[in-house]
Amino acid sequence: MGKNEELALALDICVLKTKKDGWKETPIKTKAVRIAITNVLKIYSITKETDIHRIFNIVKSQPEY
Repeated sequence: MGKNEELALALDICVLKTKKDGWKETPIKTKAVRIAITNVLKIYSITKETDIHRIFNIVKSQPEY
């Protein structure tokens, strides 16, 4: 992801708007967050599945979400 502050902010807003209580433990809620993250990443031309997976895991590991 590098040092793209705009992308980081867009991802933060995306996750905050999309996540629901228990999203990390519920497959359907997890999928909704992953799709939202994928859509934001596409805007920034990040489409490789490995990059999407890596960024999703970083988001999922953050306690504030």
